[in-house]
Amino acid sequence: MRGAAETYELVYLGVAKRFRGRGLAGRLLRHGMARVHARGGKRLLLAVDDRNEPAVSLYRSLGFRATARKLAMIRSTSNR
Repeated sequence: MRGAAETYELVYLGVAKRFRGRGLAGRLLRHGMARVHARGGKRLLLAVDDRNEPAVSLYRSLGFRATARKLAMIRSTSNR
């Protein structure tokens, strides 16, 4: 594919609580991985909270590995 990106980024993947435990996240992620591959992508990046053990386990089972650790800091902009 002309002009295809080599690296893609998964920004967010979430499954509502009532639908968890059914394998949906894995199916969605495998579908996304197939789409990246079909477009000629070489890498798929994502970020996950390392305390989210189900997500970390899923990502590892699909061949993802940790490459960096970052600290996210968030501050509300609302007046208090």
